Amino acid sequence: MSSRKLKVGVVGLAVGASHVKDYAKSDTVQEIVLCDVNESRLHEIGDKYNISKKYTDFDIMLKEEKLDAISVAVPNFLHMPFAIRAMEAGAHVLCEKPMARNEAEARSMLEASQKHNKKLMINFNQRFQQECQTLKSVIDEGKLGDIYYVRTVWQRRRGVPCGFAGIRSRNGYWETPFVRFPRTRPCTEAFRISSLKTWVSPCSV
Repeated sequence: MSSRKLKVGVVGLAVGASHVKDYAKSDTVQEIVLCDVNESRLHEIGDKYNISKKYTDFDIMLKEEKLDAISVAVPNFLHMPFAIRAMEAGAHVLCEKPMARNEAEARSMLEASQKHNKKLMINFNQRFQQECQTLKSVIDEGKLGDIYYVRTVWQRRRGVPCGFAGIRSRNGYWETPFVRFPRTRPCTEAFRISSLKTWVSPCSV
């Protein structure tokens, strides 16, 4: 693995604030560049993490900064155009979920990734949680047999801040990675149920 430090950008600092937090703690990130149309939020996050390079225009940021990677955390309808422009500018992309509004937009993003030889990853972060990894191991070992039905629900014992996660749970793209990731083939039907924590480990949150 290369020891070169990375220069990363984050566009969209409402959801993207968590990306900035993790980049700021990463040993592999040397510099962070911010972009948001909300100047108050832009300066708040910049001051919090001592980030001097801040932009309100995404295209200007792409033109002036040579970025290794960009977190795209803007509203859903902007995922496709922002991700494609980022890859055209030479950056790898970590895009927030959902990938796009429809299959056509998603395919356009994939084609841009292939055309420009850039990595495109969707932030299905829950796949890396211990519970999901444990469940995948159990399934891979055949301990649950042939799975033909999965039912899931997103559960937050602390409530839903500002309705953010609640909106996503009703749309289903928080739960879908749980269903698809551990399996080798798609399920024919999936509903919302509880967090995987209630399946494989005590839930302490």
